Amino acid sequence: EEKGLECLNEKKCPFEHRQKRPNRDDSDGGCPYEKRGLQCLNENQCEFSHKRQKRQHGGEDDIHFYERDEPFFEFSNFAKYPIEIQGVTYPTSEHYYQSQKYPDRPNIQETIRCASTPREALEIARQTEFTQHQRSEWDNNKEDVMQRALIHKFKQYPSLKAMLLGTGSRNLVEHTRHDKYWGDGGDGTGKNRLGNMLMDLRSILSEEKGPL
Repeated sequence: EEKGLECLNEKKCPFEHRQKRPNRDDSDGGCPYEKRGLQCLNENQCEFSHKRQKRQHGGEDDIHFYERDEPFFEFSNFAKYPIEIQGVTYPTSEHYYQSQKYPDRPNIQETIRCASTPREALEIARQTEFTQHQRSEWDNNKEDVMQRALIHKFKQYPSLKAMLLGTGSRNLVEHTRHDKYWGDGGDGTGKNRLGNMLMDLRSILSEEKGPL
């Protein structure tokens, strides 16, 4: 709530809430999260109606991205779009993401940042000699890190923002059998978290007005 978002588990949340929880009397029946361009995380049991079609794998209009020589590779974290965050420039969003596994080890972060390719950055971050120093709460924070990387990437490059907005309401899918968390696992069994986060970012950017 302190970040301007609504708690999705307010009834059981142990913290105090200042914002008024939306109810059917305050609405025209539409989901208040969907109206803000966000994905309702409880759509199956939500008391409000949903206009947006559920995201499904395998639709004819899905946009698949992953391979370097195929369309929309720009959406991949391996695409060569340097980003600047807090005065530091990272060759790709993958370099930034991997380096954030070691916030208390600036020497490891710098080694990852200076990797010649995003693949090398990934491999360095996975080296046994380094993983013992990885932040313990990484799994709870990795999506926040990814979101920060995506926001900077698509806001620092107007052409990328235009490309993302140009996909309209089509499903974005990181199509690869090598990743079942960020990707779709190659057969739709993966979570496709990168694709979903890009779609959420697209919704947010579409509501912004004026220059970046």
